[in-house]
Amino acid sequence: AWRDDFSATGDEASHFTSAIAMSSYLVSGQITRPYGFASQYYLHYPKVAFGKWPPVFYVLSGVWFLLFSPSRLTGMLFIAFEAVLLSFVSFRVASRLLSPPLSVIAAITVVMTPFFSLHSTIFMLELQTATLGLVSLLAFSAVLEGRGWKMGAIFVLAASACILTKANGWALLISAGMGYLWLRKHIRASFFTVAAMLVATTLLCAPFYFVFVHAMSDGNQDSRPNHSFTLEAVPTYLKESAEVVGLAVTALFLVRLVLCAKGTYRVPEHRSFIVLLVAWTAGPLLFQTIVPASFEIRHLAIA
Repeated sequence: AWRDDFSATGDEASHFTSAIAMSSYLVSGQITRPYGFASQYYLHYPKVAFGKWPPVFYVLSGVWFLLFSPSRLTGMLFIAFEAVLLSFVSFRVASRLLSPPLSVIAAITVVMTPFFSLHSTIFMLELQTATLGLVSLLAFSAVLEGRGWKMGAIFVLAASACILTKANGWALLISAGMGYLWLRKHIRASFFTVAAMLVATTLLCAPFYFVFVHAMSDGNQDSRPNHSFTLEAVPTYLKESAEVVGLAVTALFLVRLVLCAKGTYRVPEHRSFIVLLVAWTAGPLLFQTIVPASFEIRHLAIA
């Protein structure tokens, strides 16, 4: 991975350049003049793409490049660090259902799937998107269990950071809504609590997308949802998801869901968390098949 030349996709070089630009901006003394700084930087390095993508990934990687001088090696070390975080959070999710040894195996399996093993070697947003999505899942589950406003605040921050990393993070709000409606008769959290969390997340993220919606729209096939796109997208994403996650992992996941659907729970409390796992898987698929965009499996990284 250290030999990566940031050309795996058309976006990779742009992410790297934007991250370095952010590190320069943070120490430029022009914090109050972001547009002026970005315009001048773009004249020298036209791969900068602020507005095309949200800022959270660039802020985090920009801070990293302040700690470690920007280079190909330090860039890939940042991605390696994010892969470790994804594995750790995957372990925390798995430990809700599995023993510690099996949770370790599950966490390793996640980062070794074809999709994430690829994205552990390129400077892209998918690892961060997936990690923040899983953190929001854990926090939302805690809220439904009645564990207080702090977990609600963590959900809002994690979901907002995910949405402000990549636009498909909006799928988390669909997932949260689906999970609540599915479990509403068996949980402690009130409708007001869940609604307040979703509204707060929307208010934090909407201004960026309102300002930069035109910058992001050029990659879409159409600006409005349409029936023909959805009919084509659903089978395409289902097929590609099985391929990039791995057929064995997909088979195990489906077997687990079938057993749970039949009511075979080792621990009764597992049901609500498994419902949320299904919702967090279905939400991105639903979102990406409604919002017209190119067929790229990385849009489903959260799932």
